[in-house]
Amino acid sequence: RMRRWDLEFYSGQWRPRGEALGQEFTDRFAAIGWRDADGYYKLGRWADANAEVLPRARELSYRSYQAGFRANPNHNGIRRELGMEAATDGAGGAQAQTDFKDGTSGVMVPAPAGWSRTDPIDGDATWIDPGSDTAYITVRVVRTQDAGSDFKSLWASQLISAQSKNSFASLSDEVVPFAQGEARRLRYTYREGRYQRIAELIVAKHTASKATVRFDASAAESEQEAVGKQLAATFAKLTFGAISTKPATEAAPGVKAPTDPVKPGGAKPEAGPAAPGAGQKARDLKPGEASGEN
Repeated sequence: RMRRWDLEFYSGQWRPRGEALGQEFTDRFAAIGWRDADGYYKLGRWADANAEVLPRARELSYRSYQAGFRANPNHNGIRRELGMEAATDGAGGAQAQTDFKDGTSGVMVPAPAGWSRTDPIDGDATWIDPGSDTAYITVRVVRTQDAGSDFKSLWASQLISAQSKNSFASLSDEVVPFAQGEARRLRYTYREGRYQRIAELIVAKHTASKATVRFDASAAESEQEAVGKQLAATFAKLTFGAISTKPATEAAPGVKAPTDPVKPGGAKPEAGPAAPGAGQKARDLKPGEASGEN
C-alpha cells in the first residue's frame, strides 16, 4: 500500500520515492573510494536510469562522472558520458593491451586480448573490457607477509576479501590444473548497490620460485561467460621468471668458501685457490723459511 502511494522504505523509514533515491545516491557516492572510477561511472548510469523520479538526476550523474574522471581520466565509459573522445595510446590515453611484469618475483602476465590496462583496482594491474567498461580482470603478486607459506593457508587468507563482499554467495570452489605448482578457483556472486555481479578468484603458487599470484575477475551477469573465458586464457599464459640469476650458495665477492677442517688421521680436503706466495708443501718448510721465501 505504501508503494502504491509512491513511497519507498529506505534507511529505516518510509519516504517519498524521489527523496529515498536522493538519499541513496548520497550514501552510495560517499561510500565510493576516491580512485574507483568504475564505481562513479556505474553510479552516474544509475542516476540517469532513474531520471524520471530522482530529483536533479542529470546534475547528480554529471557529478559522478566528474569524480570518476578525476579518478581515471582514461575511463572510456566516463569519457563517452562527458562527450569526450575515447582515450588511445597516441593521444595520451589508456595503456591499451599493456602486459604486467613484476621485477621482484619475475611474474609475467600478458594483457587480455583487446582489453585496456587502467589504474589498479585492488591489485598490481587491472585490465578493463572496452566493450562494457564495467568488466575487469586484476592480478596481484601475493607477498610472503600477506599469507601463510603452505597453499592451504594462502588460499584461506585470500578468500577473506571475497567472502566479506555484500551478499557473497559461493557458486563453485575447485582445484585448477597447474603444471608448475598448485592453483584453485572460486566462482561467486555479490551485490554492488542494486546490481548483481559474478566474480572469479584464482590463486596459483609456483613450486620452484615460491611466488604466488592472485587473479580476480568481475562482470555483470550478461558478461560472465565471456569474462570467464578471458580470465582462463590470461591465466594459461602466466609465466614465472627467475627471481635471481645468482645461485643461492654462491659466496659473496672476496669471501673464501669455507672448508671442513682436517680431522686427525683423516684425508686432507680439497684445497681452495692457493694464497699468493704460498709453497706447494707448506708442511715441509722449516721454521723461518716461510717468511723469507718469495
